Amino acid sequence: MKYKMPKSMRDKRRYIKFSLDGDIDLSEEDLRRALWDSALKFLGVKGASGTHLWISLWDREEKTGIVRCSIGSVDDIIVSMKMITEIHGERVNFLVSDVSGTIKSLESQ
Repeated sequence: MKYKMPKSMRDKRRYIKFSLDGDIDLSEEDLRRALWDSALKFLGVKGASGTHLWISLWDREEKTGIVRCSIGSVDDIIVSMKMITEIHGERVNFLVSDVSGTIKSLESQ
């Protein structure tokens, strides 16, 4: 029998909508590596693992995306995003536009 944790006991999540400013074509894997490297440098291994960082959506053409994290680590993830100044030798800037509890509410804006 498979045990499923009740919804009331699961960690709450937040979704961060961002856009990437820069002349670079990034794949989702490149973005994931940059975000995790920054989170590991800023928070350390234990702190980064507690954020539950995950890329939910990434639009390569428009350079916009949504990142999922735990509710207590929203500020840490935003700081980690802002610490990334270049990827593959190209200068970039992460612009956070909104934070919400659901992806649906971020997409409607």
